[in-house]
Amino acid sequence: MSGAVTKRGPRHGLCHGLSALTLAGLVALVACPAAFAATSAEAADVDGLIIDRIDWGPAPAFRPLAADGAELTLEEAVRIALQGSPTLFAAAANTAQQRALEQVADGQFDNFLVLRTSADYRQRVLRDRRLALARQRRSNFEVPAQTFDDVANSFEQSLEGNFGRRIFADCPEGSVLTITDPDGNIIERIQCPTAEQLRRAAELTRLYEVLAPFLPPEFEELLTEQIQIQRTSVENVIRALRLAIPPLRRAFLDLGPLPEEEESFRLDLQAAFARQFRTGIALSPAVSFSSFEENFVGKEFDERFGGLGVPNLYTAEFLLAASIPLGKGRGAKLVGAGLESAGLLVDSAEAAERHAAAQTVLAVVEAYWNAAAAAERVELLNLSVENQVRLFEITEGLIEGDEVPAAEISRVEARLAQLRTSVVDAEQALRRARIDLARVLGLELDRYEQAPMPSEPLPRAAQALPDGERDTGMSDLLGRRWDLESARLQRESAEVLREAARLNLKRRFDLSIVGSYSAVFEGRSFGEGLEETFLGDYAGPSLQLQIDIDFPVRNRVARGQLAQATALESSARINEREVERSVRSDAARQLSVLEQTIATARLREQTREGYEAILASDEERFRLGDGTVIDGITSESRLTSARLDELSARLDQALALARWRFATGRLLAATSAESYAFARPRLEAGE
Repeated sequence: MSGAVTKRGPRHGLCHGLSALTLAGLVALVACPAAFAATSAEAADVDGLIIDRIDWGPAPAFRPLAADGAELTLEEAVRIALQGSPTLFAAAANTAQQRALEQVADGQFDNFLVLRTSADYRQRVLRDRRLALARQRRSNFEVPAQTFDDVANSFEQSLEGNFGRRIFADCPEGSVLTITDPDGNIIERIQCPTAEQLRRAAELTRLYEVLAPFLPPEFEELLTEQIQIQRTSVENVIRALRLAIPPLRRAFLDLGPLPEEEESFRLDLQAAFARQFRTGIALSPAVSFSSFEENFVGKEFDERFGGLGVPNLYTAEFLLAASIPLGKGRGAKLVGAGLESAGLLVDSAEAAERHAAAQTVLAVVEAYWNAAAAAERVELLNLSVENQVRLFEITEGLIEGDEVPAAEISRVEARLAQLRTSVVDAEQALRRARIDLARVLGLELDRYEQAPMPSEPLPRAAQALPDGERDTGMSDLLGRRWDLESARLQRESAEVLREAARLNLKRRFDLSIVGSYSAVFEGRSFGEGLEETFLGDYAGPSLQLQIDIDFPVRNRVARGQLAQATALESSARINEREVERSVRSDAARQLSVLEQTIATARLREQTREGYEAILASDEERFRLGDGTVIDGITSESRLTSARLDELSARLDQALALARWRFATGRLLAATSAESYAFARPRLEAGE
């Protein structure tokens, strides 16, 4: 299973990857308790221990685990740390934050359904044209009523006097009086004579008076009959006039006072669907409906009661609007830059989270082996105490046999007291190491007894660095380090923003196209207007083209954004190079340290074996009376020092191996997005 950094595919089609996330991995722990097996170019095989990755849900559940003082294997310690480390919770929170920012950036490409409703009611002072219209309507009813009354009175007076002279006295010259009933049916039309016609009528009247004595009686009778017929007709006209006057006056009263203000009400309803594409094109289909009505303030709609009488206007429209960027690189890179940059930062945060997991495992290994070494140090010192007790018993027996002076016992007692003091110090160091282990594991404890205790011994000294370990570690070194991968992704994100800022320096050149179909209906009912507009006939298509071009004079905003993005990109590039330099140098240094610690541990082991043989020989010589107490104390003291030196060398070797694997990126190899797989690499122990 390879420990190389996994490269991810495109996240968002035109933008950066949304493929499977490859977090978690194979923890190639280094200090192992028993035999080291040579490591191949691939990471070590998984032993079967699967550790779930922290799941950062909507409600983070970080609660420190309570320590119970139990003994832990290395696998159990790693499991506890990877599932409850506050450092990993913080790293997971950072990744979740970056995903949220990516979601925000991706939101600009969401589909939007927009519903708009607006109502606009206004009152205005009546304009001259509308005021003249209202006055004309009032005059249409007020003037005829008065005229009809005057004409009727004139006709009645004419019938009482000289009929021929007064019948048309008050009739407006040249006008036509139309008499109608309340339903609008025409009863009579009266043609008022002109001045010339009246003059001729007067002349005929005077001529008749001159010629009357000479006319025959039949003519007088015929004339009287015709005048009676005309009288009857005039009487009918008078009755018609009297019938028409009340409806006209009622209609005039129904108009009410002359209006001074007018009012209007407009209702607009719109449903629009908006979509911004990653190509930079934005489409927005929409359907709208509007109604508009206006009237005189305080009047009914019907013009018979003083209303304006204008029918309401209902309009429906279906349209499709498209905005196409023609400048700034056609808009695709500029529009998608935020999302692409955010996606790269999510990848960077995930890589940083993996690196934090590797750091956590390294800290656990170091704390675990430090505690194991502290426990073994206590055991070694207790063993030295046992050796001194045995030497004390041998010395007492020799003193009783007068083979050595009694003063020799004080040397043994002093050494014994010194070792017991060292045991107390070692036990205090063990307590500190256990507490440090609890802290690294993220455990919560109230007293020392609750601190965990390592159940595994410190690994033995290795014979040599396995064949291929150097080549395996140094090959593709940069491809396995998650911190370098995180820095690389941050640099790529900054480059995307810088390129977008460079494109933003160019002027905006957008083409907008709107096509539509519309329908119009005039009526009084809102329901009828809604039905007739949507189900009626539509006119179209209508087409509108618009070009927007910006010419920024100084363009300081875009220039400032470019300077900021350039500085961010330079900083990210410097950070990437610095991380790469540190990775290379740290790997070389850790390899040198590992080789040195392996050699030192092997020598310390040989030294300890030599002093064990010397101590056994000195004890036998002392028991036979050939040696001295000083020889025994010296040999035991040197053996204890050799054992402690070997222990320190083994600890250094275990820590160096862990740090070497971490430096070469093999402490955490990618497996899946949900879990870590913990395995042990092995070296060959010395024979």
